[in-house]
Amino acid sequence: MNKLQKAVALLALAGLAQADAAIITNSGIIGRSQIWTRDNEYVLDGIVRVGSNSTLTIEAGTVIRGTPQVVIGTSTNIGTLLIGRGSKIKALGTEALPIVFTDLQDDNYSGGAKTNPQYQTYKRDNVGKWGGVALCGRAYVAKGTGSGPAPTSIQLEGISAFGAEGFYGGVDDDDDSGIMKYVSIRYNGFGLAPNNELNGLGLAGVGRETVIDHVESINSKDDGVEIWGGTVNAKYLAVWNCGDDSFDIDEGYRGKLQFLFGVQGQNAGGGVGAGTSDRGVELDGGNSPDNSQPFGLYRMYNVTLVGKGLNGADGVGGITNNFYSQRDNNSAIYMRDNAGPQIYNSVFADFGGWAVHMENEGGDGKTNVQSRFLTSAALVNTPSGATNLTYAATLYRAQDTNGYQGEIAYNIFWQIGSHLDGRGMAALSTADLTASAASDASTISQSVPSTNVFLLASGQNNITNALSIPIASYSRETGAGLGLGQMLNVTSILPLAVNDATSSAISAPQDGFFTPVNYRGAFSSTNNWIANWTTIYALGLTPSSHVNPSAPAISVALTPTQAEISIPTANGVQYSLESSYDVKHWSPVALINGDGTTQIFVDSGILTNSVQYRVVIP
Repeated sequence: MNKLQKAVALLALAGLAQADAAIITNSGIIGRSQIWTRDNEYVLDGIVRVGSNSTLTIEAGTVIRGTPQVVIGTSTNIGTLLIGRGSKIKALGTEALPIVFTDLQDDNYSGGAKTNPQYQTYKRDNVGKWGGVALCGRAYVAKGTGSGPAPTSIQLEGISAFGAEGFYGGVDDDDDSGIMKYVSIRYNGFGLAPNNELNGLGLAGVGRETVIDHVESINSKDDGVEIWGGTVNAKYLAVWNCGDDSFDIDEGYRGKLQFLFGVQGQNAGGGVGAGTSDRGVELDGGNSPDNSQPFGLYRMYNVTLVGKGLNGADGVGGITNNFYSQRDNNSAIYMRDNAGPQIYNSVFADFGGWAVHMENEGGDGKTNVQSRFLTSAALVNTPSGATNLTYAATLYRAQDTNGYQGEIAYNIFWQIGSHLDGRGMAALSTADLTASAASDASTISQSVPSTNVFLLASGQNNITNALSIPIASYSRETGAGLGLGQMLNVTSILPLAVNDATSSAISAPQDGFFTPVNYRGAFSSTNNWIANWTTIYALGLTPSSHVNPSAPAISVALTPTQAEISIPTANGVQYSLESSYDVKHWSPVALINGDGTTQIFVDSGILTNSVQYRVVIP
């Protein structure tokens, strides 16, 4: 974009700004702490880097816009926000006033004019219009560290080298890159080259003291959310119609994730970005070599992912618009490179490819992902080797050490294409549960070690029939479809738990991060947490007719040894009581089942009056 084009674009932006809002343009390095306020709009003119151990504070309801791409040779200066190592973002939106990252023309937000027709209804071609948001931290990253965990300094993909702010990695798993809460990231993404792209939200070497909570990525040209290494924990992430994977994890990630929601589709990205969703979750381990340490061992609860549609002819099994992209790559779970995920209480629906993809090739580290599903998570003996881990209390805090390093249990797979019948009604055969000897890097198999009863085992994962939908309702486009095969995008979804998804034999642990709910998927039967604050909701992609239960006002009586919390409840609603000492990190204390009365919970051991409580509806 030349100077005249940029001036015209910013002039057009001025017409869309809130009344009396100033337009503040940022470029280059932000080398001191700043506060961005709702009464202004902020433009990211190129890659804006927060450095010098600064903090960027963004008020609730603030709108930040990125400029389009300017490509010179193999470099780019597309509008992007990059939080450098040692610096922080403090983006505290609310459900009523989310923080919005978007392009120069979007006016569909609280206080916006909402007159531009391109942004008032869903358009799949609103994509790749600016860069994205990326946080770089100082936690361990497994890239080129085959001999054991080591300090690393890696250039963030998707941007040109820009000095210190473009690197991530280090030795501090407790690193703090700040907080992002109630943040909507829209219409972004850019690719320098294949496997070198900007995503909706990028978390690179980010430490566990960082808080990521209620963040949306919609119409990203590449992945919705990508995590490279580190230990960051995150809750309530929503991805809609990304151009590649909904969630992509790589380079030795070792954190905790809960309440993840993704709907796949096809956008008009083209170019380097895939333009059509690929895998629900792509789960990688180390990188160059594959057995780089620390190992990629992490834990996920309560995920809901909806794929591109089922393989089959229209009307099969009573299902209308029964199509998908004809690509096996439309897999629910794709694992490779020594990854060791533990995935529980989740729902994977309408994937035309595989329920579980698992690479059988040894890779450059001579190990593969199957070894994680054969190895006890309790092995903590030595710092080297594929089967023994060290520093369990520090490097590997996220996993449950009672089972295997890799587990997929107590989930629902509904309407899966390959290796099931056309409607997902048959259980996997014994052959599907037996490890393959294939070693070709291009050979991908659903097969898994039959000795691991935690993966696709009878009574632990449900492979349900076409009539037992685990999601309250959803609809797809009508017509002939588009792209590869018969791809029909989801047009509306109410993702609440129904049928088998309303209960599970297990729940997440009460460990200070996870909320111990016992339903499967990212949503309870009553609370649609993407309502009110997301673009998904603003565009009518999830119905406004459903009314969520409200969190009650509570009262707290403190003594030197305990707190008595009075919680008014509604019948049939679950409440999570949480506590905090810094109003940043909230730890679940108890799950309260509402019965229509005021319930009193006693929290013992309170020694100071600095503790604060809140009730949320998970």
